[in-house]
Amino acid sequence: MRMMLRAQFPVEKANSAIKDGTLQRVVQETVERINPEAVYFTAVDGMRTAFFVFDMTDSSQTVSISEPFFLELDAALSYSPAMNPDDLQKGLQQAFGEPRARRDNSAIGFFEAATSGLAAGCAGQKFAPDRSRPTPAEGAASYLPKSPSPISPVTIA
Repeated sequence: MRMMLRAQFPVEKANSAIKDGTLQRVVQETVERINPEAVYFTAVDGMRTAFFVFDMTDSSQTVSISEPFFLELDAALSYSPAMNPDDLQKGLQQAFGEPRARRDNSAIGFFEAATSGLAAGCAGQKFAPDRSRPTPAEGAASYLPKSPSPISPVTIA
């Protein structure tokens, strides 16, 4: 089953682990062990974070994958099943049957439309910004009423 592992490293522990090479070694050993289809590094909630997308053949693998992160990096880990657009399409067809001829507001119609664009790589598509809400530059002032408030200010003597 395709899984996504999120590993988050506390700042202080990660700082020292980078300096002594532990972080690089644990990540490299993990990559060699699980042979992921993708690995991404970013910051989430102020902590260094790695995402590994890989095929888990047996749930017992979580022990050999997790323990080096726990023991050497004090990492917080989470595992989640993950799907690509083809997996999602297959699951929706299993749940709802064959694709419907008429596209409406149903879940299957929405996800079929969404996954067909993802599967095609969204090549050449242009996405327009949502203009129904104010931009950050317009700020909260755009939410305030345009007319004066009917409530009179109170003066305390």
